[in-house]
Amino acid sequence: MIGAGGYAKAMLLPNLKASGVEFQTISTASGVTAHDIGARYGFRRYASSAEDVIADPEVNLVVIATRHDLHAELAQRALESGRHTFVEKPLALTEQELDSVLAAAARSEARLMVGYNRRFAPLARRAREFFRDRSAPLSISYRVNAGRIPREHWVQDPREGGGRIVGEVCHFIDFMQFLTASRVTRVYGEAITSRNHQIVDEDSVFITLRFADGSNGSIAYLSEGDRGLAKERVEIFGEGRSFVLDDFRSATLYKGGREETVKLRAQDKGQAEEVRTLCALLLEGREAPISLDDLATTSRATFRIRESLRTGRAVEV
Repeated sequence: MIGAGGYAKAMLLPNLKASGVEFQTISTASGVTAHDIGARYGFRRYASSAEDVIADPEVNLVVIATRHDLHAELAQRALESGRHTFVEKPLALTEQELDSVLAAAARSEARLMVGYNRRFAPLARRAREFFRDRSAPLSISYRVNAGRIPREHWVQDPREGGGRIVGEVCHFIDFMQFLTASRVTRVYGEAITSRNHQIVDEDSVFITLRFADGSNGSIAYLSEGDRGLAKERVEIFGEGRSFVLDDFRSATLYKGGREETVKLRAQDKGQAEEVRTLCALLLEGREAPISLDDLATTSRATFRIRESLRTGRAVEV
């Protein structure tokens, strides 16, 4: 493991442990953190650099959970070394980074997987199955009550974090590609305009997306709401059916004039199933669940959304 921030500690490491992986080598920006996390999870070695992790002959999977600016470079190096690679989103911050890591993945016999967990959620699978036999396009509305992140936070730094469209909206684009089984072909974005310097305009944005199969989608990514409102709500329409997903806790299905409600015991955004899938593709030699072309399209779509915000025009992906 390279990097061990809040998400890695809260989600990745517990789910990796539950899946029975053997923890070999860990490296973090702080040697103290590496030692503490390493001791807690039973890592055999605490490395002083990422290269020590990648070069370890006992390592067959490299998990990259650093800040965003290092994702593409480290993933490329891990793939070039023949190590299977799991990298937290986003995969890259620029076109050049994306091209380089995808080229490395195409050349490597190792698998590349990116942490788009929502497609692995049980209610996401239920939604895709609900529309499995469709012959018409879908219309999808995805509302995200994202909450404000200060302008000074590293995520907002264009070089270190890349901003929230690249760093988080990618989740929702991948989710829509999963539901439609189709790729984004065109995007358009429009953000708020605020005189308040503390507000980052592109953190509150309406985005429309066109898909190759004729489906369309909208993402309302909004940072200025109240935190008491649930974070995510998805409404899906097609062929006289509707599916409403509430914060990955419950779903309501509408078909033939009838309503069915499904409730989970606890919120499930797919993190555990994502890790189980990761382990299965290594142990059983399965293909990666998201193709390189789909990974490329998701990242490029986020870049094009930012271009649309700059130009005020719809942009082809």
